[in-house]
Amino acid sequence: MVTSCEIRFDNNPKATFQSGQTITGTVILTLTEKKKFRALYLKIEGSAKCMWTVTKGCNFLGTGNKRRSVTYSGKEDYLNQVTYLFGSQSGTTPVQIPAGTTTYSFACILPQQIPSSVEGKYGNIRYSCKAVLDRPWKSDKEFRLSFTVIKAEDLNLVTPSLFLPAKSEIIRRFYCCCFKSKPFQMCVSIPFTGYVPGQKIEVTIHMNNQSNIDIEGTKVSLERGIQYISQAPRKKIRFESLTVCEIFGTGMRACGLGEFKILLPLPPLAPTNMDYCSVLTTSYQLKVLAKASGAHKNPHLNIPITIGTIPLRSSVQAPHYDAVMNNSIASSSSHPSAPRNFNLPPPSYEEAMRIVPEMTENNHDFITHPVWNFGSSQPPSATTSPSKVP
Repeated sequence: MVTSCEIRFDNNPKATFQSGQTITGTVILTLTEKKKFRALYLKIEGSAKCMWTVTKGCNFLGTGNKRRSVTYSGKEDYLNQVTYLFGSQSGTTPVQIPAGTTTYSFACILPQQIPSSVEGKYGNIRYSCKAVLDRPWKSDKEFRLSFTVIKAEDLNLVTPSLFLPAKSEIIRRFYCCCFKSKPFQMCVSIPFTGYVPGQKIEVTIHMNNQSNIDIEGTKVSLERGIQYISQAPRKKIRFESLTVCEIFGTGMRACGLGEFKILLPLPPLAPTNMDYCSVLTTSYQLKVLAKASGAHKNPHLNIPITIGTIPLRSSVQAPHYDAVMNNSIASSSSHPSAPRNFNLPPPSYEEAMRIVPEMTENNHDFITHPVWNFGSSQPPSATTSPSKVP
């Protein structure tokens, strides 16, 4: 009988890879007694999926005699490689494996143009390795190990507009019965619009409160939007918004005027993904909300930002590369060490990043995203945030 079958990646305990990188590892098969199998093969898969159900023909209570449900779904495959470690698909003669531990090596080159791993409420982009024991006269036995893929996005190569500051302004009048107040004006600006996980967004907020309504406080948050695009029974789009981090700041009294700054640290995040996937896209925006006293509607405004994996050159202020080297993903000869001269391009992906889990599906499946380590000699401890997955 099979005691265990374990999949291990070479020099990559976090199971995180770049697109275009070569995955190497071993499958370790342990038996308590000799056994015959038709084959042992490894299947490396990657795909994007989405699915949700819409109920039509019901009233606002969700009841009615003409209710019907429509399920929308979409799927796109990126990787489907099968490697036979012993035996073959058409093999008719079983192979006898002796008792003890047997190790099999494997390798797979990831395509360059594949999207990063993402988990959402109505869909996901997932990658996994599956070892399958093909047993004659019995059902196959499967062993699975998930891994994370990060599509490297150098913000310096996306668009020059990311280097430019962004500014947004709102003017609001508060109403009480038939009367309206004098205007409340809020102006928000950030120095640039391209960021990487681990960086801090410096948010400058200017308030001119000419009204008689107090602003009790300010909330600055990063919102992630996931757009799901179905293929069957027809094309339909569903949008999901999630607050990934937030921080609270001061307010402004009635008839007050002032300006203040808030630093919003960015947690582990998947890069902005508007390409490479026709089923699921991700985007981010900075949201600033002013909490008005009483029952008045809270003024707020949004500034779109782009999340990448290599920061803008002008935003790098000497991160401690030595502290992150021991936490980097598997190194490759095609990604040499970066010099400390900051007039040169930013350091390589492996050197500049450390790996931190972003969200979990269960106790053994999780997504890990690289995080830049700015201004600290020791990287912070890894954190894991739960996420509901369909």
